[in-house]
Amino acid sequence: GSTITLTGLGDLTTSGDTVTLTETDNDFATVTVDTTAGMSAAADVAITDANAVELGDIDAASLTVIAGGDVTQTMGTRVSSTGATTLTVTGGDADLSNAANDFATVTASANNVTLTDTNAITLQAVTASAGSVTVTAAGDLTVEAGADVLATDDITLETTGAGATLSASGATAITADSDTDDAGDVTLRAAVGTVQTAAGVAVRGANATLDGATVTTSGTITATAGDVDVDATGAATLDGAVTATAAGSTVTVDAGGEIIVTTIDAVQISAETTGGSITQTSGAITTAAGTDVSDFTATADVTLDQAGNDFGGPVDLTGQNTTIRDANDLTLADVDASTLTVNANGTVTQTAATSLTVTTSTSVT
Repeated sequence: GSTITLTGLGDLTTSGDTVTLTETDNDFATVTVDTTAGMSAAADVAITDANAVELGDIDAASLTVIAGGDVTQTMGTRVSSTGATTLTVTGGDADLSNAANDFATVTASANNVTLTDTNAITLQAVTASAGSVTVTAAGDLTVEAGADVLATDDITLETTGAGATLSASGATAITADSDTDDAGDVTLRAAVGTVQTAAGVAVRGANATLDGATVTTSGTITATAGDVDVDATGAATLDGAVTATAAGSTVTVDAGGEIIVTTIDAVQISAETTGGSITQTSGAITTAAGTDVSDFTATADVTLDQAGNDFGGPVDLTGQNTTIRDANDLTLADVDASTLTVNANGTVTQTAATSLTVTTSTSVT
């Protein structure tokens, strides 16, 4: 095969024909490809560059780019691929972040991976081997089942469209400490939409943040060095295990609707809803021994009644009918409730300089 070297703009137009420029010694500056001239459907495009390559406007049925340096795009251009997009970058970044881009499915590996989509996008395997993964979509952002998203630094996945869903399913890892040396943070955000992870999905980073109009997780969430923060303007349902056990760590759940939890293992917990109840449906809540106070505040009932619970530090309770259970000793701090039901297999005590205000009935067993 022959090598193509272009020091300026390479502009290729075909009428539905495949474009294959895959000799390993190719060296492009900027490449623009339109496979739709006079046709209703695009064709496949494959580009290999020995060094860095800049993409101009690309119209393709599928897009494969292999490069020995950065893969970027010219400001104001659009990369459109109606099928699979595969970006393989050695020793550089993949940065296709223009707002007009339109991908279907993307597989990418590079030092850093940055993608922007004007509507929906599906991520297959995405790896940032020496940096961060940042993906922003105006529509649904889907992590395909079994398709890991890995980074040595931060991972930020965000949908910005009203009603859009950020979802992950299957045995999928979203891991921001894949090199185990210098963990980054994981942020999953759908500020005006839904964040949801299915059973089998593992979200892991130094800190983990899930932010949405509603947040529903059946997979695990682990903060290896800091906090787990869940912020929902509506309901927050944490059906999977949540872990934040590093010194000083907190699991925080703030919601405008009902909060449902199962298993939480943390130094301390802060859960507050301004529009509903806090309910533990299964599992066990464990907090570290010491003086760190865990707080559960609801406008309706607070029910923390699973037999395996073990609150090592003091607990604040605010709600209507409040119920708490502990497999061992339990220390209460401030309580403000209509009813209080306590079930402990050890001593029940109260922290000094706190108050118990129960307007109807109290039961301690």
